[in-house]
Amino acid sequence: MERGMKTLNEEHDSRVQAGDTKTGDRVSELPEDILSFILSLMSMRDAVQTRVLSRRWKNVSAPTSNLQFDLFTLFGINCDRNSLSIGSDNQSDGKCRFIKAVDQFLHLCRSPKLYSFKVCYSLGNDSECHIDRWISFAVRGHTEKLVLDFSGLPKGCELYNFPCNLLSHGKLPQLKHLCLQSCALRPSPDSTNIFNSLKTLDLNMVPLEEDLNCILSGCVTLEWLRLTNCKLPVSFFICEQYLCLKSLILDQCHGAKKIEISRPLTVFEYIGGMTNLSFVGAPLIEKVKLMLMRAYARGTDYMFHGLAKELPSLQRLSLSLFTRDVRRKRKGVFSFHFIKYWFLSCNCLFSFCL
Repeated sequence: MERGMKTLNEEHDSRVQAGDTKTGDRVSELPEDILSFILSLMSMRDAVQTRVLSRRWKNVSAPTSNLQFDLFTLFGINCDRNSLSIGSDNQSDGKCRFIKAVDQFLHLCRSPKLYSFKVCYSLGNDSECHIDRWISFAVRGHTEKLVLDFSGLPKGCELYNFPCNLLSHGKLPQLKHLCLQSCALRPSPDSTNIFNSLKTLDLNMVPLEEDLNCILSGCVTLEWLRLTNCKLPVSFFICEQYLCLKSLILDQCHGAKKIEISRPLTVFEYIGGMTNLSFVGAPLIEKVKLMLMRAYARGTDYMFHGLAKELPSLQRLSLSLFTRDVRRKRKGVFSFHFIKYWFLSCNCLFSFCL
């Protein structure tokens, strides 16, 4: 029996070496829809390699609706950094490798409809033509979620200027979620309609001091807004014109000396230095999270007096103070009558009493 099996194996190997594909590559003989399903189970890196190395698989498209390009999906590198440097490769070489890998995949990709499109790598405006081409691909795929994370850009490099013109004139009415990190966003007044389908907007390290009002004026259906490490206008207003806005998060933003909320939000979160914060005509806010840096006496006064007066319907309050002085609660201050959850954290340099 052993001898017979050995003969069969030798015959099989000789056929494979002779190029008998009918015996050597049974998988490639499968119908295209099955091959497409097999590709969908592979990592992005393995799928690209398979289609590049095999003529049979070259025109097979995986039915994917979510495209994510980062160090792990393209190179199998699992790390926190946002740039590629392997062996003796310098930063420029790593960037070229990343761009080439993305271009190669998109050249082979034929997904008719995308839900999400994400790129995570340290890229600046010197890669503008490549990134513009990727966004155009997402536009053609009618993507609903677009994420560009270019954090970790070396100091002195120019931020990528997000091309609002590629989304204008109703080219991407399905776009519901936009997340930009380390980009420049400067829409012209006549192109703000590109944001009118957005439900969520997440901006991190995006300079906004001159363009924020223009951007938000076009977000007529926006429900969730988060601004992180962004430079804001001196006066920042959230007013009644933002009819659908329910959640607002301001995290470590700077530049604003006055923040006024007159829109009846459901959730408001603020992390940063003590500023002139007020809620006018927004008494129905139910959940507030404040982390006040360098609050000093103003922070405690506002916590026990101004906040309770302006938000009588508040149900959940999470408050963290980083201060040198917490004052004793004064008589005659307003109380939270409907509060259900209250978390208070004080980080002080000196002892205090409440």
